[in-house]
Amino acid sequence: MLAAGRSSIVKADKGEASVGLLVFQPGDRQDKIIRALEESPFYGDDLMVVEEYITGQGIVFPSVEYVVPDTCDQTPYLTHACEMLFAGPTRLVRNVTSGSLAQQPWHRHFLEGGRANAKELQRRGYRGHFGIDAVARPDGEVFMLDLNARRTGSTHLHDFGLLFFGPEYLKSWTVGNFDFAGLPEGMSVKETVSLLGPLVRSPAHAKSGVVPCELSGLTKGRLGTVIYASSMTEFHHLARQVHERIRQG
Repeated sequence: MLAAGRSSIVKADKGEASVGLLVFQPGDRQDKIIRALEESPFYGDDLMVVEEYITGQGIVFPSVEYVVPDTCDQTPYLTHACEMLFAGPTRLVRNVTSGSLAQQPWHRHFLEGGRANAKELQRRGYRGHFGIDAVARPDGEVFMLDLNARRTGSTHLHDFGLLFFGPEYLKSWTVGNFDFAGLPEGMSVKETVSLLGPLVRSPAHAKSGVVPCELSGLTKGRLGTVIYASSMTEFHHLARQVHERIRQG
């Protein structure tokens, strides 16, 4: 790929959630590539995948999740589509699902491909959740990356929406998760809630808010949250407010 002038990305079979990814560009020296692979703890004698690294203006990273029912006479169905958001080329920081994603150029193409995969998995005897991650260009061209045969990193967002807002939640709500780094290591839950202040609100009593979760990361200065809002714009606004409070705190 590099010799043909195409960027490449290497994925470790043991990696997950963007861990263990290495990106190489045309012109990279062979010794640099070998050294990077040897120094990474995720490689060695295990399998690895090499793919073209899709770049350009307006690139987005959508994901879809389906459920294949227990009986073959039932049709597989979509639970939700979401957008994966990154800090830098390889660090996944959040997923967000919203009804507004249906207006994106990739949406129709991706869902058609997802349904085809769901029917084929059902034919082969698979049952349960699965998700597909992808890269999409502004014109709607979709590159499917991988299929995760399990509950995925955004399943809990769909569960959250169903529990608090009901089966039609995507018509009115945007729900996402966001990992924030940079907190003092070892903060308590009480200190974290105090830092976020009025941003922490119950979905039973407010139209938007931040819900701290995945609190085991606090020992390393990382906070996991679920953010719910009335729109994608409000979701990003709340995320920026959390960033500001962490910087000021």
